[in-house]
Amino acid sequence: MLPTSIATLLAVAVLAVTLLSSGCRANGNRGGGGEPNVLLITLDTTRVDRLGCYGHPGGTSPAIDGLATSGVRFETAYSQVPLTLPSHASLLTGTYPGVNGLHVNGSSSLGASLPTLAESFSAKGFRTGAFVSSFVLHRVFGLARGFDHYDDDLAGARGSSAFQVERGADEVTEAALAWLGASADRPFFAWVHYYDPHIPYDPPEEFRSRFDDTYDGEIAFMDAQIGRLIRWLEGEGLRDDTVVVVVADHGESFDEHREPQHGLFVYDTTMRVPMILSWPARLPRGATVEQPARLVDLFPTLLELMGWSAAPDLDGRSLVAALEGKPLAPLPVYGESAYARLGYGWAPLRFIVDEPWKYIEAPQPELYDRSVDPGETRNVLTDNVKMASDLRERLIELEIEMVPRETGDVQLDGEALEGLRALGYLGGGDGGDALDGLRDPKEMIDVYRGHLRAMKWIKEGRPEEGAQLLEQLVAESPESDEMYDSLGSAYLAARRPIDAQRAFENSLRTAPGHPMRLWGLAEALRRQGDFPGAIEQFQKALLGRPDLGEAHRGLTVSYANLGDFQKAYVHGRRHVEINSTSTNALINLANICLTIGKPAEAAEALEKTLALEPRNTMAHYTLWEALHSSGRQADALGAARRGLSVMPGDIELGCALGWLLAVSSAAPADGAAEALELSRRCVDANPGNPRGHDVLAAAHAANGDFDAAVASIRRAIERAQGPAAPLRPAFEARLRLYESNQRYLE
Repeated sequence: MLPTSIATLLAVAVLAVTLLSSGCRANGNRGGGGEPNVLLITLDTTRVDRLGCYGHPGGTSPAIDGLATSGVRFETAYSQVPLTLPSHASLLTGTYPGVNGLHVNGSSSLGASLPTLAESFSAKGFRTGAFVSSFVLHRVFGLARGFDHYDDDLAGARGSSAFQVERGADEVTEAALAWLGASADRPFFAWVHYYDPHIPYDPPEEFRSRFDDTYDGEIAFMDAQIGRLIRWLEGEGLRDDTVVVVVADHGESFDEHREPQHGLFVYDTTMRVPMILSWPARLPRGATVEQPARLVDLFPTLLELMGWSAAPDLDGRSLVAALEGKPLAPLPVYGESAYARLGYGWAPLRFIVDEPWKYIEAPQPELYDRSVDPGETRNVLTDNVKMASDLRERLIELEIEMVPRETGDVQLDGEALEGLRALGYLGGGDGGDALDGLRDPKEMIDVYRGHLRAMKWIKEGRPEEGAQLLEQLVAESPESDEMYDSLGSAYLAARRPIDAQRAFENSLRTAPGHPMRLWGLAEALRRQGDFPGAIEQFQKALLGRPDLGEAHRGLTVSYANLGDFQKAYVHGRRHVEINSTSTNALINLANICLTIGKPAEAAEALEKTLALEPRNTMAHYTLWEALHSSGRQADALGAARRGLSVMPGDIELGCALGWLLAVSSAAPADGAAEALELSRRCVDANPGNPRGHDVLAAAHAANGDFDAAVASIRRAIERAQGPAAPLRPAFEARLRLYESNQRYLE
């Protein structure tokens, strides 16, 4: 018989083994009865040669390197598109762009007929959460399907003007950890997306000072946040039972082949990506797979790791055998970039890889032998015509097998498209794949680089310089409607609406219904004072995008200028409904409401404005008037005083507060002295303004000095000339009151 203490220890040990084998955890059955959790981490714009596990010596990626040490690293993995949205669409659906229909950023959304990776996990009872860090992956583009929680909230993040387009890795990690840490008895599938290595490279100071290269600093900052996720898994006892996938959507070009950034070409600088899978409970540690992999392969790979049947009609295949060290039958790698076609009217690019050969279909086709030329610097097609012909035939066969699925429309307003432009992306349009008559992007690289430079100048507030450069570029590439669109935007920013009109008219040649270009044309007409013409074009824009807030804004202003305030009110309300956080929309609506006798609605809009922007000068100027007109005298006083506290010394607000203190029935008993002080400042600041003398007269009367009140109101009457002449009758009426020793009270 065993001693009691030993028997107890054995019982505890047996219980512990039982608990571990059943996947139980102190915080709930996160393992779901043996099924692992899955943490998918996607790295935007990350080159393989900037990670330690791929040979970089700079110490940028200790967390990612640790995952490679504890898992399997694919030496050569390929993206299918060098752009964020279509690349993630291929990853999350296991399909090529020719099937899912997403070729560029921002032009369409994922159709409902394609199953997603998240839907597969949700159907099996997993908690599903996504945490994205760029507007490019906003839910409007269709990737949220299948996620219980899709966090694309960029409020307070880094951005362009008032529209936020990205957030940092620390904010994304905080959001992900908050969701992961919620008590649950189900396993999770979590997708965390980091955008930091995307241009502009602007890491936090700690990482900026540690690295000479700001791009390396961005990667190191992102890696530090990945380390936080891994430490959380370890702290919760979940690391062994969690499949962690780290993969980039595409790489980045640092002027290799003279390409800046990414998106135009399909060389390995942007198409080759890091791919690592780590699952300590099952997969080998520190293994490397030499056989090429593709982003479309991740969907079926994860399904097989979970023990589930693969979804039908996937373009990818499972890599589980390769993860376990077994050979896979060779398959070609397909990739594309339609960016040149859809953005510039040049030829699209497609490629096929059959190691070591890579063939690129273009007006001037290319063939590279990467066994001797990994940098793809020597086109050897003329010496290997048969190989190029065979690869081209296989490329065509692959494309024939791609059956396009229906995509969804995307409703983007002007701020959203500004956001895409701020990230370096064009709006895009419709375009086919035929190369006949289309120019090779290689020949147009100087134009492309010039366009990026011009857009940078416009963003920096140098629109005239941007316009001058774009004038040269459209002469070199007159087929580029998008270039004319950019030229129109530059002219608008430079306050050249006549030139903007011509540019936008050219931009509509092949896409006459393009909503944002119609908006640009309408805005150019509005700024010329052609309000009927502007209204016609704004309405055409709304036919394509009924929720285009900028078009409703333009109609609001145009109808107001024509004196049709009822129609202006209708579109002003619609603009606010679409862009509820737009202070411009709210203030426009407030002004129209004041004009048509709706001061209470005006006050509501202005209060919302100040909740969004507490220092919005125009809202403070108008709110007290709206409250005053709606009979809320005490609130009007409070609003004027609040505005003055935010903007101390502001003469106009001081004058408004002085007036209310002098004439309002809600003014405090001791307000007359303050009214006198404020009104004197008002007169001193602008002695020629009759309104200031009117306020001073009211303040003198409130203090019982009627002789001074009479003198001040007479000065107001003398100055009520020209545009101020309509004020004279009111001033004269107040003169009679002061002459009879009576105050003016409201």
